[in-house]
Amino acid sequence: KFLIYNQTDSVSSFQIDQSNNATFASNVTISGNLTHSGGDFNLPSGAQIDWANGDARIVEGDTNNYSLSFQTYDGSACNTALRVEGNNNAYLAGKLGIGTADPDGDGYSYAEDLVIKGGNSASDGAGITIAGNGKTYGVIAFGDAADNNIGEIYYSHSDNSMNLRTNTNVALNLDSSGN
Repeated sequence: KFLIYNQTDSVSSFQIDQSNNATFASNVTISGNLTHSGGDFNLPSGAQIDWANGDARIVEGDTNNYSLSFQTYDGSACNTALRVEGNNNAYLAGKLGIGTADPDGDGYSYAEDLVIKGGNSASDGAGITIAGNGKTYGVIAFGDAADNNIGEIYYSHSDNSMNLRTNTNVALNLDSSGN
């Protein structure tokens, strides 16, 4: 065991144990690159990693003990851009572009919250697949403050029909024969 003590209060400031694990009693400042090879990199619960310029941060336990938040600086404060919860739910602040870094510029002005931009080849497609995996319905729901599914486009796997719902009522039903 290798120890370095604080001269003032004889408390161990740094130690390396028999397994070559290093322990620091307080903050460690690194002016160059930090290289870690093999093994776990353990941080205490509630810890965060900050970039020196203050532009980004990763925080564990920001909203509860089982969350991991990725924060970015907006000019006045670090705000959560992406949070992953312990139950595998994710929260994304802002807009999402798939195949584009500019959903505002590449999306229709009333539908730029999620923009999927196809590839450069004319034979490429852009799309969304809703795979039921044993569920009864595949649904795209349209909601408002009063009703979270006032309108829907849904496919029923039980009878292989496609349905369009407006004002909570089925307005169009295409059965498995296309009628």
